[in-house]
Amino acid sequence: MKIKFWGVRGSIPTPGQHTIRYGGNTACVEVRNNNNDILIIDAGTGIRPLGLALMGEAKGKPLDMMICLSHIHWDHIQGLPFFVPVYIPTSTIELVAAQGTKRDLREVMNIQMDHDFFPLAFDGLPAKVTYRQVMEEDFTYKGFNISTILLNHGGLGSVLGFKVTSDGETFVYASDHEGYEIFFSTATTRTKKLVDNMESKYRKFLSGASLVIHDAQYDNDEYIKKKGWGHSSFDYAVNTAMGAGIRRVCFFHYDPLYSDDRIDKIIAEKKQEIIDNGITDFEVIAPSEGMEIKI
Repeated sequence: MKIKFWGVRGSIPTPGQHTIRYGGNTACVEVRNNNNDILIIDAGTGIRPLGLALMGEAKGKPLDMMICLSHIHWDHIQGLPFFVPVYIPTSTIELVAAQGTKRDLREVMNIQMDHDFFPLAFDGLPAKVTYRQVMEEDFTYKGFNISTILLNHGGLGSVLGFKVTSDGETFVYASDHEGYEIFFSTATTRTKKLVDNMESKYRKFLSGASLVIHDAQYDNDEYIKKKGWGHSSFDYAVNTAMGAGIRRVCFFHYDPLYSDDRIDKIIAEKKQEIIDNGITDFEVIAPSEGMEIKI
């Protein structure tokens, strides 16, 4: 499989001179397998340039794809009104998201493009769009096998992590997740056991993957100030990947306040810590817009 990053930023787009190298677009990842099937994960503002690239590649031929949404917060759907394939009658798009939301997925797409906010209605766009809402389950799309898990993003039930297998390889996408240990502060002996079980279940879900793309919005100092906000620290991403037996972790969903230089500093520190601990077979990756990874 080939994974390409079109948006790696969290919360809100951050264009400007301090985010040029890593990029300021919000979450969007493109996945291709050997059959050239197209799987897209999240539809932040990074999906706009992806759409233009897909149209250039198609050269008038029909486009067929699945878009898996980790959840329906703005920074993960705000690029869809500007995704050119939805304006093309020959495009076929299946949208997938979690079931545990107050509104169904179709309604959310239409609310985002309600006339008060946008001049066109999503239901009126020419592409053939279908909807699927899932919980923790397995499903397939063309040459992709996909499993889901519910993540903790300020609560459980509406955010999905995706485990994707194709061409004999597997990776996990786990954005907008905060470790379940956040519940420890009020945990009784019984609830602590439940939380431990959730962490164990999460690591089991990650296990077997060649790569995990993991939420890493905060450094340690920032995380202490923002516990409960639904995001991970870089350390949690590293420690959880290691605990699951994964040897490559790809940081994701950088905080909008973090400049390129600040991210560079954090990455350098993480790499040095790993070396200082005598670990030689673990790789940390800091993706930027346009980066491609083959697994």
